[in-house]
Amino acid sequence: WFLRYVYPDSTFPYQIKYVGSLSHKGSGLCLDAVGSKGESFAMKTCHGLGGFQVFLFTNENELRSSTNCLGIDSSQLLRVTGCDFSSSQKWIFKPVDSDWGQIISQDKEKCLTFTSEKRSSQKSMLSFLSDVVKDAVREMESPTLTHCLDGSPTQLWSMSTGINW
Repeated sequence: WFLRYVYPDSTFPYQIKYVGSLSHKGSGLCLDAVGSKGESFAMKTCHGLGGFQVFLFTNENELRSSTNCLGIDSSQLLRVTGCDFSSSQKWIFKPVDSDWGQIISQDKEKCLTFTSEKRSSQKSMLSFLSDVVKDAVREMESPTLTHCLDGSPTQLWSMSTGINW
């Protein structure tokens, strides 16, 4: 009752479809809510440590990072915004197969898209740490909204690395 009526912006996942990272098939990177309100999201090396790479996909079809939402501004750019239950913050996850699917804006009917070179798939600790350091100095790339294309790896996202509570 408290979470529903007194503190509905709580990050405690009581009414969610998914909690975890949003990884991108084409690049192997994860969506990261690096900025404060009004800033854009970025793609960074998936680290699996939580923080700004943890997203909640709620029953209200919001993609939340803490109390902020993945939203769309007037110029159709993705922004970190306070959750306000508006249509610009509503998303659909359309599964393509058991691991991947498209994330579609309900308001714009366009897909979350990221185009970048695929990162190295090396699994060594040294290469992982190297990627994390490079992320700190690299200009951050952000996903955009484009027309949906069936099967395009630039529009395939995974919600399969959930967090156990």
